[in-house]
Amino acid sequence: MARKKKMDVGSMGNNEILELFENKFKSEIVDKHGIFEPEIEIERGLGSNSVKILCRMYGMAGSPSFETYNDIDGVEKITIERFDKGQLSFKLDKEETVSVGGNEYLVTYRSN
Repeated sequence: MARKKKMDVGSMGNNEILELFENKFKSEIVDKHGIFEPEIEIERGLGSNSVKILCRMYGMAGSPSFETYNDIDGVEKITIERFDKGQLSFKLDKEETVSVGGNEYLVTYRSN
């Protein structure tokens, strides 16, 4: 099986990348684990091919807490794909995943 090409994010806008990530994150993590609707933002330097995704999570009743988020199956890596652009994987940055206070925490993903 041929390896899929790496997504050229330099030719894509932030909204397009964010929408692909949100859809994948929602179907693979949020919906499967009862996570209350996270706020998701993208950070990318001007002209940079490196992308950082920030997911602000709210530990509502029944959803994973900051302490248990890393134990959820599939959170370590989220891969987005567009048939004409290739695919891009984001890895969980455990060092930048932090508690914000109360039941709120910030989960960080970085593209590889």
